[in-house]
Amino acid sequence: MIEMRGGKDLKYSNRVPGWAKVAQIVLIGLLACIGVGGLGLGVYFVVIQDWVGALFCFPIGGFILFITRIVYVITRFNNNIEVLCELRDEGYYTYFKDLKSGYTEEELIPFERMREVLIGRTTSYISSGSNSRGCYRVGAKIIMKSENEDGTVRYSMFGLGDGTELDTWMRKFETHGLPILYTPENVEELKLEDYESCYDEIPKLVYGEQIEKILVGHSQYSDLPVFRTSRMKEVRRAKQSVNDRKLFLPAYAVLLVFNLLVAYFWMPHWLLDDDMFADASPSAGIILMNIALLVFVGRYWRRETGWLRPLRDYGMLLGVHLTGGVLAVQNGSASPVLYDAIIVDNLSVLLFAGIILAVFQFRKWRTREKPPAAKAPHR
Repeated sequence: MIEMRGGKDLKYSNRVPGWAKVAQIVLIGLLACIGVGGLGLGVYFVVIQDWVGALFCFPIGGFILFITRIVYVITRFNNNIEVLCELRDEGYYTYFKDLKSGYTEEELIPFERMREVLIGRTTSYISSGSNSRGCYRVGAKIIMKSENEDGTVRYSMFGLGDGTELDTWMRKFETHGLPILYTPENVEELKLEDYESCYDEIPKLVYGEQIEKILVGHSQYSDLPVFRTSRMKEVRRAKQSVNDRKLFLPAYAVLLVFNLLVAYFWMPHWLLDDDMFADASPSAGIILMNIALLVFVGRYWRRETGWLRPLRDYGMLLGVHLTGGVLAVQNGSASPVLYDAIIVDNLSVLLFAGIILAVFQFRKWRTREKPPAAKAPHR
C-alpha cells in the first residue's frame, strides 16, 4: 500500500522526508534485533531444558522476524518509486517513476471524459496504547468513472482521510458538472478490476438529492463491515478451498501425527503430580503450542467457522493422545494414570481454544455483513 502525503492545492506524493527514512531504518533494525534475540533466548532455554520458555520464545522471535521482513519489503518498495497525484483544473493527473529502472508513466484524465464520481468509505485502525481502546478512522475512496476515446469505460481511484479535502474535491467535480454518487459501504478491499466487473452491484445514493453531507475524517469504536461483490466472494471461496487443500489440511494431519508421537514416546517420561502432569514437565508448553496451532489450522478467524470447531479439535487431539497413551501403557513404558493426565491437559486446550474462538466470533458479529441496501436510481 502506497501512503500519499500532501494535500496542498490537491497535490499528493509518496515522497518520504529524510528524517522519516532514518526512523524507518532504526525501526527495522530494532525489530530485527528483538526477533534474533527471541530466537537466541529460545536456544538458551533449550540448553537449560526449559521447554516452556523455548516453546514461547521460538514462535515469538520467528513472528517478529516475519513482521520485520514485511516492513522491510514495503518500505523498500515505497522508497524505490515516486508517485504523484493531482486534481488539476483540467482533470485528474497521475505520475509514476521507478527510481531504479528510470521507467516513467504519466496520464491526465480530463473532466470532459469523466462520466460520474462515486465516493465510498474506508476504515483504518488507530491504536490508543495498551491501556485504552483503539478506534477506527473513517476515510473516503474517490472512484472516478470515465471513458477512453474509443468509448471503453475505465475507473480511477484515490483515497482521502480528511473531510475538508474531500469537500474541496467535490466542489471541483461539481464545477465541471459531474454527478456525484455516494455509497455508505466500506469499499476498502475493492480494487480497480472489481469496479470494472461489478460496479453496478454497489448501492448508490445521489449526492445533493438523497444525501446532503458525506461525513469522513472522524473516528469511531466499531469497524464498518467490508463490502464484497459476488465475484469477490467467489474468488475468496476458491482461494480458501485451495489453501485448505494445500496448507491447512496437511498441517492439521502433521499436528495430529506429531501429538501421537509425543503421547507415545515423550509423555510417559513426564513427571506426574496427583494424576496431572507436574509443573516441571513440558506439559504447559505443549498445551500452548497446540492451542496456537489449532487456532491456525482450524481457521478460527473465518466467518464460517462454527462454535463446535473447538469441540471437534478437542476430540481429535484427545483421540490421538489417548491412542499414544494406550500404546505406551501396553508396551509397559507408562502406567494407566497417564490417561487422567492426558484428559486434564486436553480440557485445558478445549477451554482456551473456546475462549479464543469466542473472541473471533464476537468480532465477526460486530463486523457482520448487513443486507444490501436498495439501489437508488441516479442520473
